[in-house]
Amino acid sequence: MADVSNLVVLVPEAERVLAASNALVPPEQRLTAPAHITLVYPFIPPEAITPAVTAELAAFFQPLPRLSFELTIGWFGREVLLLRLPSQRRRGR
Repeated sequence: MADVSNLVVLVPEAERVLAASNALVPPEQRLTAPAHITLVYPFIPPEAITPAVTAELAAFFQPLPRLSFELTIGWFGREVLLLRLPSQRRRGR
């Protein structure tokens, strides 16, 4: 899909894991997006992201409490990094 956007939560605490992974491969194979968790993909066409859309998203997310979580690492090849909550790992998910 070309010309799509996604809605993500940035996870700066995971940047060191991403950097360590990228250090193992040639530059052209490195992951270039910042560490994040995708909430919605595809979201809306990039040209539809207006200040009104941004304000609506801010109004939706602002009252929600800050997330607190801990993730463990797993891979589906090199393209998708699966991060599971430790409780999901114990249940065999």
